[in-house]
Amino acid sequence: MISLLNINLLIYYNSMEKKRPDSFVENRLSKEYPTEIGSQPFSPDNINLFKLEKTTKIKKYYSARFEEMAKEYDLLLKEISINERLYKAKHNFEPISGEVYHLFIKENGEEFLSLISPDQWKKFEHIGSFKFLSDGRWEQVN
Repeated sequence: MISLLNINLLIYYNSMEKKRPDSFVENRLSKEYPTEIGSQPFSPDNINLFKLEKTTKIKKYYSARFEEMAKEYDLLLKEISINERLYKAKHNFEPISGEVYHLFIKENGEEFLSLISPDQWKKFEHIGSFKFLSDGRWEQVN
């Protein structure tokens, strides 16, 4: 049988294990207030302000990047249009890379490439001058 003395001893030992110092704080690292005696007061970071700032910066970055890409896209479309137009224009020679050719339009609307510059030939309307590049693309000179 368990004596009354044994029960009292068990209660005493159990209470001793649970007795902690007054300055003890359970999970003190997760608290939003100082837990040590003499600690400097602090407040948690304003996460909402951080999120707002970063969201604004990210939106600005991606908006600027999108605008850059839209400009590049427009330039690419313009370059494709010019190249298609020059390849469809009538010419009786094989273009040499690095040379400048001139695009003219006849009265009937037909476009053609010429080696003759617009200063030397005023018969047809001059549309523009283009340089034939080594990779087969055309680049507008003026």
